[in-house]
Amino acid sequence: MFARFRVLLVAILALVLTAGCASTVTPTGVQPGDTENTSSGVVEEKVLVIGHHVDPVTLNPVTNTTAAFQSVTASTIEQLVYFEPEGSDILPGLAESWAFSDDGLQLTMNLKEGVIFHNGEEFNAEAAKFSLEQLKASPPYERWTQEFGDIEVVDDYTVVINFAEPTGFALSALGRGSYVLPPAYYAELGAEEFSLAPVGTGPYQFVEWVKDDHVTFEAFEDYWGGPPAFDRIVWRVIPEDAARVAALQVGEVDLITNVTPGQANTIRNDENLRLVSIPGVRVFMTYVDSRLDHPVADPMVRRAMNYAVDKDGLVALFDGEARGLDGQYLLPGIIGYDETLDNFAYNPEKAKELLAEAGYPDGFTMTLKYPIDRYPLDKEMGETVAAYLEAVGIDVEQVPLEYGEFRRQHVEEETMGPAWMWGLATPSDPHMMVSLFGPGSIYTRFPDDQRVFDLIDQGMRETDTATREGTYKELMAIWNEEPLGIYMIVPNDLYGMSIAIENFVPRTDQVVDLRTTTTSE
Repeated sequence: MFARFRVLLVAILALVLTAGCASTVTPTGVQPGDTENTSSGVVEEKVLVIGHHVDPVTLNPVTNTTAAFQSVTASTIEQLVYFEPEGSDILPGLAESWAFSDDGLQLTMNLKEGVIFHNGEEFNAEAAKFSLEQLKASPPYERWTQEFGDIEVVDDYTVVINFAEPTGFALSALGRGSYVLPPAYYAELGAEEFSLAPVGTGPYQFVEWVKDDHVTFEAFEDYWGGPPAFDRIVWRVIPEDAARVAALQVGEVDLITNVTPGQANTIRNDENLRLVSIPGVRVFMTYVDSRLDHPVADPMVRRAMNYAVDKDGLVALFDGEARGLDGQYLLPGIIGYDETLDNFAYNPEKAKELLAEAGYPDGFTMTLKYPIDRYPLDKEMGETVAAYLEAVGIDVEQVPLEYGEFRRQHVEEETMGPAWMWGLATPSDPHMMVSLFGPGSIYTRFPDDQRVFDLIDQGMRETDTATREGTYKELMAIWNEEPLGIYMIVPNDLYGMSIAIENFVPRTDQVVDLRTTTTSE
C-alpha cells in the first residue's frame, strides 16, 4: 500500500493544529486549503514525501542556480519555457509559443491565458515583463542574460524581448531560468523575504519551511493545469545517505534524491521499490588556481596531474554508474565536444616525466579542498584523487569541508588555494557552462586570457550552428592544452522511489519537477 495515504481523525487534526506544533509561514493572500470531512468523520489525504539530501538555502529560484534548491520550488514557481527533460530542445511553459524577428533582435512570446498566482494575482504580460526584469538583474543569471535589452508589453498576453545583438543563446537562457513571479507580492516583500514564503502559479502552493527539517506545499485548487495529484508534498531534509534509503524502505518517504551507487542495489533488490538511473551532466573536476605562485600555474604540471588520475578507478567508485571525461569540459552530444582531443588516459609514468620536465622531479606540496555530504561519494572522490596524485610524488594535504563552508569560501574568498574538487552541472547549451569562466566570474581562477574570453563571447552571439560548434571546439582545444584542472568523471543521477510512484520524469539538469508525478494507489 502506498505509504503516504493517510486517514486522519478530524478531531485529532484540530487538536494538533490548536496545539501549534510547528509555526507556519503563509504568504500574504494565500490560505491553506480547508479539510474535507467524509461521512465517517475522517479525512483522507494523499501526501507525497521526498527525502532530500540538503536543506535549501533559499526558496527563491531567481537568486540561485543550485538544482538541489530549485527542485524544492519547481512545482510551485513555473517558467515561461523549459528545457526538455533529457535534451536541449525548448518546450512551452507559461509561454505557449514564440518567434524571433528576421534580424534576430526581437523575441516575441505569446502567453497562456487564464493563469493566476497562488495569492490571486493574474499572470499576464506585465507579470512576465516583471519576472524577466528580475532575471536580468540577478547576479547568478546575468552572464546568461547580458544581451537582453528592454522588455516590451504588446498586449495583455504578448511580450517582446529586445536584444542588443543577435544571439543563438536566448532560448537556452530562458529555458534555464525564466521563472514567473507575482509582481505586487514580490515587489512588496523583496527577493530575500520572498525566499521565505514563495508564491507561484504551479500546482502546489507553499505552506511552511521548518529549517533543517522540512518544507511543505499543498494542492492549489485553481491550478490552470487541473487538479494536482497530491493534497500535500513534503520535502524532508535527510542529509545522511543511509538514513534516506532506510526511510524509503520503511515507507516514511516515497522518493529520495542523491542515491549513492553503493545503495543502488539495496533499492533494486527491494520488490516494493524502484531505482531510476539516467546519464548525469554534473562534471566533476579538480580545479586549480593558476593565478598563484605555485606549480599548478604551469600547464605542463596540470597535464601531468591529468595523466596521474585514473578515471576508470573513479568510475569504479560508482559501481559503473558514471563515465570518465574525455580531456575536456563538454560532454558527447553537446555542441563543441571534440572526440579528437587527448583524453589523458591513465599513465602515471608519463605524469612523472612531465613533472620532472616542468622542474618538479620530486613533486611538490599542495592542499586539496573538497565538499562532503553534498554529492554522492564526494569525500571518497577527494580521497581517491589525492591518492593518485601522491602516487606520482605530489604531497596532498586534504581539506574536507561541509558544503556550506566550502561554498562560502568559494564565493567570499579570493582563492581556494591551489586545488579544490567540485561538481558543476553542464546544461545542454555549451555557453551555460563555459560562461562560468568568463571575465569577472567567481569561477574564473586563471589569469585573464583574452583568447578564452573572446571565444566565450563569440559562442554566445553566434547564430549559425556550424560556426558556433567550431568556436567551442577551439575553446576546448585551449583547455585541453592548458587544463582548467583535472578532468574527472560524470556520475549518473540515481533516484529511489516506491513502486507506486508513477510519471516521475527525471531531468538531466537535476531539477526534481513533480508537476506530472502521480501514484497508482
